[in-house]
Amino acid sequence: KDLRGIDVERIYLDLHNNFDFGGYSKSGTTVEIKFKVTTGDWIPADTPAELLLRFDDVSYFEKRGNLDDVTSIDEIGFFENSTQGKVEYNGANKPSHGADLLVFRFIGGGELAVSGEKATCIATKKA
Repeated sequence: KDLRGIDVERIYLDLHNNFDFGGYSKSGTTVEIKFKVTTGDWIPADTPAELLLRFDDVSYFEKRGNLDDVTSIDEIGFFENSTQGKVEYNGANKPSHGADLLVFRFIGGGELAVSGEKATCIATKKA
């Protein structure tokens, strides 16, 4: 609800404070966005070591700006599809009809915008 994390099976995962961006890939109509847990004494012990967000049947995907040096999420939100997420205001924390374009904005500038039929979060536990 704060546009900085995601809820997975009733567990809040703070992407802004507890995870670093690990890159993305696109293959056909599938987009994968990776995050890895950061180092810090504030990280809850049960925090997954890695997260993979997979979007299937993607109808829109765009990388904006330089993502080479970004590590932290600034915000995540859903935007009206017609805007392609190219707006200066905060998105919504849930998709709605005609507004299911998800934008990941990173501290330092880069963005990823994706719209697909299905999203899956795969969490890898710490060893």
